Amino acid sequence: MAKKQLLLVDADPRSVRVLEVSLRKAGYSVTTATDGQDALSKVEFSAPDLILTDTRLPRLDGYELVRQIKERPDHAAIPVVFLTSQRSIRTRFVASSWGSRTTSPSPFSCASSSRA
Repeated sequence: MAKKQLLLVDADPRSVRVLEVSLRKAGYSVTTATDGQDALSKVEFSAPDLILTDTRLPRLDGYELVRQIKERPDHAAIPVVFLTSQRSIRTRFVASSWGSRTTSPSPFSCASSSRA
């Protein structure tokens, strides 16, 4: 069985490294991006099975990243999990309106990802 492809998007290199190592150990193939524009380019090049993204990103924030992905019919079905320490109503509303069933706290633990 092929490994699931994940795209991990976060501007904090330490968070990216911790999550990347944990996800790889859990058997996933992980591609990383440190800003929304880079993530969008990587989705265009090779669509992942799941996107894990922070909402606060340079160049193109997580909300705009997901909005642009969901506008494209060939990528609209890619599931997204927002990784954020924000607990705002806006974050929850945007996540649910774009089909994200989960907003997970950042920093994120792989143990909590099994519930997503």
